[in-house]
Amino acid sequence: MLKDVCIPRIHSRTSKEYIYNVFCKLRIGKIQRITEIPLYNEQDYKRVFIKIHWNELSKNTKYIQDRFSVGENVKVVHDDSSNFWKIVKAE
Repeated sequence: MLKDVCIPRIHSRTSKEYIYNVFCKLRIGKIQRITEIPLYNEQDYKRVFIKIHWNELSKNTKYIQDRFSVGENVKVVHDDSSNFWKIVKAE
């Protein structure tokens, strides 16, 4: 079972709390941990790993896992202006 997802590039000012709240709204499972790693070549950005205990009954979970199983990413809209994060399966 897939455990982790990654946001490969996100602005460094984006807080863990904001990321947590966005993922809670997706109702894909319980967020266990959020890990931030700075991008050395781009000081204004970071990479984020999110460890999730998946809710197998959620339609969103099924959608995400189906996309990941065929090597595709998922776009998560995180605000009212249609800005999105690309999330990928963490290796």
